Amino acid sequence: MDETKNLIEAQNDLALSVILSTIEGFHTIRHVIECLRQQSVCDRIEVLIVVPDKEILKINESVNDAFAKVTIVEVGPGASLEQARAIGVREAIAPIVLFAEDHAYPEPGWAAAIIRAHEGPWTAVSPAVTNANPDSMLSWADFLLSYGDWYYPGSSREIHGALIHNGSFKRDALLDFGEDLAKQLGRKSTLVNDLTSGGSRLYLESGATVHHANVSKFFPCVGLWLCCGRIFAANRVESEGWSIVRRLVYILMLPVIPVLRLRAGWPAIQNARQFERLFPKIIPGLILVLSA
Repeated sequence: MDETKNLIEAQNDLALSVILSTIEGFHTIRHVIECLRQQSVCDRIEVLIVVPDKEILKINESVNDAFAKVTIVEVGPGASLEQARAIGVREAIAPIVLFAEDHAYPEPGWAAAIIRAHEGPWTAVSPAVTNANPDSMLSWADFLLSYGDWYYPGSSREIHGALIHNGSFKRDALLDFGEDLAKQLGRKSTLVNDLTSGGSRLYLESGATVHHANVSKFFPCVGLWLCCGRIFAANRVESEGWSIVRRLVYILMLPVIPVLRLRAGWPAIQNARQFERLFPKIIPGLILVLSA
């Protein structure tokens, strides 16, 4: 009876559910788990490890003692990252859910800052993000195009965009998407637009910092951005119902698209700390990434 009572009290005190997906063993998420264990509020954190098959995980039993709750969620083979995360949201207990990555490492005060920020009127709270492998110019190109707006942001403030990777959300707001949640998690702009059009407000918490490791090798970088581009294009065509004619026009405009993408991302790149040192060294990386 006392054991059950203690379990209920612990779950009632949960503040943050961290959803961490992996398709391989525990070794791929070990570093992230260690970062989570260093959080000052780890006794208020639920960690959900989402895997295709529980048998591949081989989790260290000591992990269970580090957090308020550890849940292993088996999604079966073939599930996409978005599907895995959507299942994680439905399995989560805490009122705030956060989508962690196996290559992004939070600082010790990160969780406390995220929880504190969510006490405000914010549906989504994004952290500040830094480059975890800054010695590669290709890494910088990848990082600034992906996370430039969140790199050393200065003071905390309300923003108009939100991170999905490494971003946190009020769980109820995501559950409102129902069966479309996985699809929404794969479409950042659509998710943000739907949240804000419904009255949700977004926040950047500069006191929560995540160090993000970026692709720094030629062929993996090209492969990653080719894949991202194909997924983005397919999602946009489907969500906006493009005609064959419109698709052909965009194919013909292919050489212009990297320029437009650079124009959209240039303010974040230009305002980044160390811009003068990095530019023009990152130009070849930017050209490669944008072309892919």
